[in-house]
Amino acid sequence: MTAPLLSVQDLRIAFRSQGCRLAAVDGVSFDLAAGETLGIVGESGSGKSLTALAIIGLLPKGGVELSGNIRYDGHKLHQMPEAELQRLRGNSIAMIFQEPATALNPVFTIGDQIAEVFMQHRYASRREALDRAVDMLRLVGIPAPERRLSDYPHQMSGGMRQRVMISIALACEPKLLIADEPTTALDVTIQAQVLDLLRELKDRLGLSVILITHSLGVVAEFVDRVAVMYAGRIVEEAPTADLFEKPLHPYTQGLLASIPPIDDEVPRLHSIVGTVPPLHQLPAGCRFHPRCPVAIEECRHIDPPLRRVSPRRQAACHLVRAEGGNS
Repeated sequence: MTAPLLSVQDLRIAFRSQGCRLAAVDGVSFDLAAGETLGIVGESGSGKSLTALAIIGLLPKGGVELSGNIRYDGHKLHQMPEAELQRLRGNSIAMIFQEPATALNPVFTIGDQIAEVFMQHRYASRREALDRAVDMLRLVGIPAPERRLSDYPHQMSGGMRQRVMISIALACEPKLLIADEPTTALDVTIQAQVLDLLRELKDRLGLSVILITHSLGVVAEFVDRVAVMYAGRIVEEAPTADLFEKPLHPYTQGLLASIPPIDDEVPRLHSIVGTVPPLHQLPAGCRFHPRCPVAIEECRHIDPPLRRVSPRRQAACHLVRAEGGNS
């Protein structure tokens, strides 16, 4: 059996604040095969972005506890010195950050920010790096790329800035791309263009992708497999088609039910009662039970483990039985 390109096992991230230990990511495990796209979905506060930052080694240094195993292409990322991580970041592993308006440096031109990647990882001269920057802008569909090199981020639209972020991430043709909300704050037309671009580049470059998003529409269109996170844990994992056809966990069912149907003139929108609990007020038992419409007494006292219920599916729910749905 081929080893996964990326393996995350029992990842735990906790913050120390005023003598308290706050567990933000608690026992997350998943594998990613070469060429595969994994979607990580869930509400804000579920731990999605923290998981991504842990993989790429960009968690804050002070007051953070990190444990577990993160292996990438034979490398133990969780034990790697910072200097070695820097050689991987932007080279073999790249990330598209959540908001390009803040991720791009406002005082440097677009050309300089793309060229820096080539100068850092490919030891190119400035002239060579700028020539490669033109190629990257052309690759992501920015018109007149030679003229755009001297633009600053504020001179570009949101969609153009997102394309610049993609060009920076893909400059060194990484094996793994982590895209954290790459379509946030973009209108639906630009969202579709960005997703089409990512799909085309993924196929052309043979990328493995982790896509972090709130949008189940994006998940349905783009990813091979889905991990649903809630309050720092994965509560369900399944191939995309299986998840949409028959969601097992009540949280996943609630997320899918909140999508407006296209065949109703006046759809009645479903909503999940309440919000994700703050880290200092995590409930006993299943963390979703205060919001769950089908919770039983067992849910209030016993935390269900994520367990395999079929060859390709996992769920963390007392009501989900092996080889089937809810009892």
